[in-house]
Amino acid sequence: MSLPAGPGMVQRLDYGGFILLRPEVLSRYAAAVVRKVRKHPQELGCIREDEMLAGDLDYQDFRRLPREDEAVVLRTLLETFISRAWCLRQPCDGMALLTFPQMKNPRWADYWQQQAYAVMLVIRTSDGEIRWMDVSAYLKRESAGGKTVRQIIFEGERFDVMSVRRWREKVLGQHPA
Repeated sequence: MSLPAGPGMVQRLDYGGFILLRPEVLSRYAAAVVRKVRKHPQELGCIREDEMLAGDLDYQDFRRLPREDEAVVLRTLLETFISRAWCLRQPCDGMALLTFPQMKNPRWADYWQQQAYAVMLVIRTSDGEIRWMDVSAYLKRESAGGKTVRQIIFEGERFDVMSVRRWREKVLGQHPA
């Protein structure tokens, strides 16, 4: 038999044998994460994983749990965000960055589409491969007919000598001799 979950109910956590007696606490902490992510200076919709787990969030006026309990709640939130694909966990400069694609400012999409030259999105995968794509062309294609683009589906190709050569030919409209 499973435990009922909801405000005022109990919830079994996926690790450590913990049971959360007040699941609404997760909602309050999730709201603190969302407020922190929305305040990113470049409006990128992200937060460093270590910042989140350390509790460096925007709590406004709610009373925080004792540090030991808070650590369990924050770890549970992190696992929930990742398992439900609400955020992407990406390595960045020796740390992990949590990116919430739906919280990025849509003005960036407009800005990238209006550039005179291609805007390239470059990503290094977890196995070290580097891939790239023309994000401005993607956004123009996906927003045709007035559709609003809320997220970018990365369709990048491998970044290597041959892909750079193909890109050069496309841009310059000529084939190398």
